[in-house]
Amino acid sequence: MSFVRVGIKELPAGNHTLLIVPNPSGETVRITAEDDISTVSFYAADGRLAHSRNGAGKEMNVNIQGLAAGVYVVQARLKNGGVQTGKVVVR
Repeated sequence: MSFVRVGIKELPAGNHTLLIVPNPSGETVRITAEDDISTVSFYAADGRLAHSRNGAGKEMNVNIQGLAAGVYVVQARLKNGGVQTGKVVVR
């Protein structure tokens, strides 16, 4: 009989929430992460991918005028392999 070691990778201490301002917004939001952003994605309440864009540095401006009014989950995949999330209200 052999044993397999399993576990869960622990996340480093820190804030894993994106800074998204202004919030709510209807035009452009500024997204700030703790590391360089690879991609940022906006998911509608039904889980559908509504918008995605490649990142450029730790901060980026994203035009959200094409999104319908509602609450979106924003997910940033970071170049260091991490993921940060937040919510934005689109007017």
